[in-house]
Amino acid sequence: MRFALLADHSNTIPLIASWYFDEWGHLGRFTSRKELENRLQDALNREEIPLMILAFDNDDLAGVAELKYHEMDIYPDKDHWLGGIYVPAQHRGFTAAPNLRRHASTETGYEHQDRSADDPRS
Repeated sequence: MRFALLADHSNTIPLIASWYFDEWGHLGRFTSRKELENRLQDALNREEIPLMILAFDNDDLAGVAELKYHEMDIYPDKDHWLGGIYVPAQHRGFTAAPNLRRHASTETGYEHQDRSADDPRS
């Protein structure tokens, strides 16, 4: 498994937006895939958050995770959040999600609160 930043693979934004919208669109935060694609543009960073980490299995995008800043006001002491972890069905049950979590912790240098540790889609 190899990891990269969304900033280096912006061509994956439509696919990620589709995954997110299909999985979580019913929650109403975004009205369309296009709106979500526009929001993902904010994560095209290499040195600052928000940023997105991609996991690749050979050339297949095998998962994604978002490192965000202060996502939930009910936790004012938690500055960095790892969320939006999504692994497509064909890559679930292997190591994509735990490796994304590990990579986010060790390679980015940010300590974070993991919102999705119990999410079955990872």
